[in-house]
Amino acid sequence: MENDFSLVLRNMSAPALTTELEALNARTEAFGLRLSQDDIASVVQATVQALTDSGRMEFGHSVACDIAWTFCDSPYLRQENYAETLLELIDAFYFFKNTCDGLLSDQELIDAMRAFYDSSCQGSLEMLRDASLSDLCQASGLNLRIYGDRSWNI
Repeated sequence: MENDFSLVLRNMSAPALTTELEALNARTEAFGLRLSQDDIASVVQATVQALTDSGRMEFGHSVACDIAWTFCDSPYLRQENYAETLLELIDAFYFFKNTCDGLLSDQELIDAMRAFYDSSCQGSLEMLRDASLSDLCQASGLNLRIYGDRSWNI
């Protein structure tokens, strides 16, 4: 059973994220991408669930919008797969965010995911999901060394 704090966060973040995604549509339309109201509801639900599952909270701007904006000009993203891809990218983001243990900012991680998605993955979400944090960093030019079970930016 969820605690009251989790329910409050869910109820507060969903309307704000909906508004952000609706506004983002105006920017992504230039790239031929638009989320329907049903797509927006799915992205909001998936984001809230990912936050709950990962034990994370967002204050202010949503990572889902940053992901959508960063990926919107990818040559591998099409209107036909936009919503489904965005859902997968959000899920992958929270997986990698927990993996990197705070070593990368949200935008550094999103940029690394985008670099790997467009280069080595050539748009394959399966390859992106199977990537290591080192793969992402290498594709984006980030210099990250891993020592045992702990990593440091150098």
